[in-house]
Amino acid sequence: MKDPKRKLLVNLGIIIGSFGLLGYGLFWFSGRLDARTDEIIKARQFIDESKRGITAIAELQGKAVEADAYQKRMDLILPREDQLLDFPRWLEGVAKVHQVAATFNFQGGQKPAEQNVPGYIQFTVAIDGRFDSILSFLKDIETNQRQFLAGFDHFELTRSGAIGVMYRMSVNGKLFFKFVPKTS
Repeated sequence: MKDPKRKLLVNLGIIIGSFGLLGYGLFWFSGRLDARTDEIIKARQFIDESKRGITAIAELQGKAVEADAYQKRMDLILPREDQLLDFPRWLEGVAKVHQVAATFNFQGGQKPAEQNVPGYIQFTVAIDGRFDSILSFLKDIETNQRQFLAGFDHFELTRSGAIGVMYRMSVNGKLFFKFVPKTS
């Protein structure tokens, strides 16, 4: 290898080959790096989604405990459908306390209770008495119930006495009851 031209060409070939190999290696490595980066990004996304899912499950479990407490309270408040037959008698006792006369009637229009949704039956009640006594009677029914849950939908108030001290209020409402599974 005494020929400097040949030596130069061999060295240049080695250098160019080295650069070619280095370029190919970098190209191959960058492709592997991109593939690995995509795998890492997908794994991170999966971890984030899993965290959100686990957090949502934990929140729902916490709310399930809270909902269970509310369900137990609702079960204490809501009577069974057959217990609604005691409502007129209870209403009569409340009317005596407030010194009003109350006439109660079930109206039909019943919606059956479902597993997590209370049922109801519609009713009307006609109340005769002084205005403040009627209001305290209705407030007592609506807020101080321990046995029944009633909601009022429609009110109609008229004077019933010549002096104007006595009133008659007609009230339409719903009386709610809980779901009781049928036993075989």
